[in-house]
Amino acid sequence: MQLLSAFAELQFREVKFLRLLAQAFLQKIRQQALADPPPLEDGDATRAGQHVSADHQHLVHDREANKSSSFPVGQVCATMRAYANLRMRHPDFFAATARVVHPRVKDLSEKEAAFLLHALVLRTVSDKVYQQHADAQHEEAELSSTKSRRAFGPGGGQTSQQTASVISESSIIELPDLELMKALLATIHGHRAQLKYQSIFQLQIFELFLKHLCHPSFYETQLDFDAKQLLRKARHVHVAVDDYMAQSSRMHRTVSSYLSRVGLSHRSEVQLGPFSLDIVIGDDVVLEIDGPSHFFRETNTRLPSSLLKHSLLRALGFKVRHLAWQEWLQCTTRERKLLYAASLWRDVLPSHLFSASAKQGPTSQGAFTAPPEKKTWSSTSSMIKKEEVDKFPPACPEEAVQDEKRDNIEYTRNGTGARPAAAEGSKEQRGYELADEKLLVSTLCEGDSGLLSAADLDFLRTPAMGDILEMVNQRRQDEVAEIYLQTKGRTQEAQAYQSEEEEIVAKFRHLVKKKTKTKLDADAQATKAGDRVKLAAATATRLQGVVTDMSILSENDVHLNALLHE
Repeated sequence: MQLLSAFAELQFREVKFLRLLAQAFLQKIRQQALADPPPLEDGDATRAGQHVSADHQHLVHDREANKSSSFPVGQVCATMRAYANLRMRHPDFFAATARVVHPRVKDLSEKEAAFLLHALVLRTVSDKVYQQHADAQHEEAELSSTKSRRAFGPGGGQTSQQTASVISESSIIELPDLELMKALLATIHGHRAQLKYQSIFQLQIFELFLKHLCHPSFYETQLDFDAKQLLRKARHVHVAVDDYMAQSSRMHRTVSSYLSRVGLSHRSEVQLGPFSLDIVIGDDVVLEIDGPSHFFRETNTRLPSSLLKHSLLRALGFKVRHLAWQEWLQCTTRERKLLYAASLWRDVLPSHLFSASAKQGPTSQGAFTAPPEKKTWSSTSSMIKKEEVDKFPPACPEEAVQDEKRDNIEYTRNGTGARPAAAEGSKEQRGYELADEKLLVSTLCEGDSGLLSAADLDFLRTPAMGDILEMVNQRRQDEVAEIYLQTKGRTQEAQAYQSEEEEIVAKFRHLVKKKTKTKLDADAQATKAGDRVKLAAATATRLQGVVTDMSILSENDVHLNALLHE
């Protein structure tokens, strides 16, 4: 179990090894359950040497739940979470572990219950995506087999991705999982005073999943009042973050700069409930930057959390596009990156504008200033049937075209038509390139580049794209002129400030020099006055010494004269 948890944390998915572990775990549970088999009824005695009856199998399943009490329920939950996070499709394993956990769900902590609830959601979405893609491949195989026997019809061009994106009207939650989810919600409600932020966010995801990806009756009729109140309180919990861009990657910031260069105003790291949207263009277009953390290690398989986020955003009415880091690496030149950024205009503009412009020719600039049709963020489950909930672009195209000359954007600099150097220069040089370059859609955009779809390439050829880039160029020139004027004004203002500062410094130096000179003069005068006082005192001392010496000599003379008279 610890090994499975380590695999899940490292996002290392080895299917064969994981299936062997699951089989070993199931075999151990069944051995304990069959160690003391329940007695057979009289009517089943004749079938003792044959297959076990359905009632007997049901009793064995009940005994599995009782005998499996030797397994710590926390470790069993960790195993279920690991298999769900690794997108392992093993119905027998999940059914057996659910029978182990369900009778002892009250022994779980709030963290274990919330994590297991989130794991069941991930497992359900992953299984549904797998089932839809399998059905799509089966239908595509049938269409390809009958194509040679009949003429090409209207539905002959349907692809596997289009078929897989349609969700059937049947429920995607099985009854055993629903009962376990209700028991987990009751356990979380009992520990609601100890809920952490991560558990609250998982409850928010579960509510969105239940409302928008499941049948509406589940939330209305299957949940009791306490569960609804718990989800309602968790819905109003938000965490404020000071700097969202601190969470963004270098690739995210680079893509954001290219979107700005083609005139697409956007917002980065937009918080929407429990999710953080990488880039939001307009009101309903979301661009997700899928780095290596969105895939399993050394594979192109997406994590179940990425599938769940994509499905919920599409159910809420957003147009979701994914840009995988492998695809962005294939844009080896600046021209390719600009082409990809320009292709996002197709999702922003209403479809009737560029479809009509392709037939009628160029239109005025004002025709593209109308905002796109706004969608509501809270949609019903019926919208899921119309939207492509689980349609993903390929993580790494099999026939990706390398750096070629045909998919490019021409540059003209100062009317000379010179191309910019391949190597990037200094910051100042790149600033001049940004100010002088003019975007023009090349007419050599032919074929599939490996990153752009055929619809994107057709849109880049339309006159609508030329009108858009013309507006972008005009706005860029206005911005460059405004920046130049602001820079010039700031330069003049800075020069004025510098002149004023130099004048103040000169005055200050003059005052300091004058004050220093005054102080020196005062010190000199004080020194002279002190010298005079000291000289007078020294002279008086010397005179006193002379007087003393003379008095001593006078006394000696008197004494000497007295001796001589005697």
